[in-house]
Amino acid sequence: METGALVVFVTVGSDEEAGKISESVLSRRKAACVNIVKGVESLYWWEGSIHHDRENLLIIKTRTDLFEELMDVVRKTHSYEVPEIIALPVVQGNPDYLAWIGKETIPDERRVEIIIGDLALAALLNDSSTAKQVWEALPLTSQANVWGEEAYFQIPVRAGLEEDAREILELGEIAYWPEGRALCLFFGKTPAGKGDDIRAISPVNVIGRVQGTPDLYRKTLRKLERGEIITIRGL
Repeated sequence: METGALVVFVTVGSDEEAGKISESVLSRRKAACVNIVKGVESLYWWEGSIHHDRENLLIIKTRTDLFEELMDVVRKTHSYEVPEIIALPVVQGNPDYLAWIGKETIPDERRVEIIIGDLALAALLNDSSTAKQVWEALPLTSQANVWGEEAYFQIPVRAGLEEDAREILELGEIAYWPEGRALCLFFGKTPAGKGDDIRAISPVNVIGRVQGTPDLYRKTLRKLERGEIITIRGL
């Protein structure tokens, strides 16, 4: 049985380091919980001889798909040359607890600012895989193209269509267009639309939404001209 949860063991040499690593993985939402077991006696081979030390053991609860990211955080924070980072799958458990692990390892809202000339729009990115790629690529600056009431611009992100990709959008949604490797801002009808539809030229991955009143958003983007510089940065 696969639950999607992992228990990860990490040994450290001091109370201070145990706290530092725990705070690092928790603050980044790479783990839901860390237990610190003090005074663990460790015997191990290192550089040709057997060593005997007192260490602290971190027992970390996380999601399977977060292991690589969690390991990266631990490696960057750990003082050991070869830190112990061992993961064991959780095959069964209290369903409520397993659900809690999933819930608490969802990242905080990814807030961004879209800057066009002297104007700035606040937006939130969702938790999709494409949104994560865009977030990690920030800040982004590019020249805008305008297609009806859609602004789009190429970005250095390569992502395929997600399962929930669609052509019909809502006012204020931000999307990634895989065919053009471009970010799209929808503020009204496009040439592909029928009736009042806001329609992309082909399916796109919705990655977020602009915040604030729709009228202000539409008014701001209607002033956008082809070739104008757009910058998106994280907040």
